[in-house]
This record gives sequence, C-alpha cells and structure tokens, in this order.
Amino acid sequence: MKKIAIFGGSGTTGLCAVDAALKKGLAVRALARDPSKFPEDVRSKLEVIQGDVLNYDDVKKTVEGVDGAVIVLGTRNDIKPTTMMSEGTKNVLNALKEAGIKPVSGCMSSFLFKQLEEVTPMLRDLTKDHQRMLEALKSSDRDWIAVCPPHIEGTEISWPAIRSLANSGHGVTGVLAATAMSVLWLGRKVLKPFSSSENKPSSNYELKHGSSPGRAISKHDLGFFLVDCLDKPEHYHQMVGIAKPLPA
Repeated sequence: MKKIAIFGGSGTTGLCAVDAALKKGLAVRALARDPSKFPEDVRSKLEVIQGDVLNYDDVKKTVEGVDGAVIVLGTRNDIKPTTMMSEGTKNVLNALKEAGIKPVSGCMSSFLFKQLEEVTPMLRDLTKDHQRMLEALKSSDRDWIAVCPPHIEGTEISWPAIRSLANSGHGVTGVLAATAMSVLWLGRKVLKPFSSSENKPSSNYELKHGSSPGRAISKHDLGFFLVDCLDKPEHYHQMVGIAKPLPA
C-alpha cells in the first residue's frame, strides 16, 4: 500500500490518522470542505482536495489512484439527527467500487455493540447514523473494517457542544451530563497534565472482534489503527473494538 484517501482528515481523530499515514511513509490525499482546517505543517505534506463527501464527483476525484481509504467522518459538536456520515460513506464505497479499490476502514462507535435503547438518549441520533454507516459497509463488497471505539481521549466535549445540547431537545438532563463530562475532564487536566506520550500512538491498546475491550482509547492510537488495519486481512469484514487495557 502506497497511497490512501482520508475522509474527515481535518477533524481531531482524522488529523491523527493523517499523521499516522504520513509517518508510515504513505502518500495521503484528503477531502475537505475547508483545507485551512489542516495545520500548515500538515497541509504541506499531503494532497488536499477541496470538496464535500456528499458530492460524488469530489469523492471520485479523491480516491483516484489510491490503494485504500479511511472514513473518519464526524459532526464535531453537533448531535442533532444527521445522515451525513452514512450518505458520505455510501459515496466513498461506490467510488471505491468504481475504481476497483478494496480496503476501507470506517470509524464509528462502540455504542454499536449495544441495543439502541441502551445508548445515552442524547447520543441516539448519532448512533442511528453510525448504524446506517455500518449497514452500508456490510452490504458492500469492499474489504471493510468497522472500527468501533469507546470514549476517545483528546476529543472531550466543549462549550459549543453544551450549547448544542441545550438546543437539541434534551434539555436540562443533556446539559448537566455534558457539563459533568467537561468538569471531569478539566479536573483531569489540572491534576494530571498531558504527557508527551499522550501526543503520539502508544501501541498499548487491545483489539476485539464483535465487542469493546475497554472504556477509552487515545485519539492517536485510534488514528494509527484506522490506517494500520487497511492491510490486515484478519480485520476485514469485522466490527473491531479498540481500547486501552483495563486496569488490573
């Protein structure tokens, strides 16, 4: 594998996938609505196509001449109902098929290992689109890997997300839950500053087909695996849980 396409590469986890691919010696082409979202030192090392994953022609252009693709689409702080991730995934899968490219990894959520009614109510709309995304992968004839992380460390909820919750119909319950998550994270930062080891892949993670092996994963390890799994046939056509080892 020499060159890959990354969709959602300007997001928090997406940037980690881009970094992992570049460090692996791969050429990277990324599709982005706003190329300026890539830091300048990163943008100079990859090919960025300005466009939208919902525009099939943009997606076709992005996969031309690549050997595999990573789908790490997200809605940032917006938790309202969406079909962007699943419709974008369908475009990518169709473009890959047209180009004869097989390997593709997609980042979803470990909530897919649960029944929908077990998922936190304020996250069910996003989970529904992850379900549609998974079904698109399963119904394709590509060598797909559905990567299903739990909480992604380094992508903690922000104040814009709290405002989004307040306007999403989840009311006080949603805002309190989001605020609690933010307070806990801020406390962690004060009490335990991030170390340099948290700014690169650690390779200290566990994988499990069909279920989640833990409760959290570093965004750097997740980005690394999304790229690394593309040429690992043992993960093809699997839902892969990924997480840091649980404390003994």
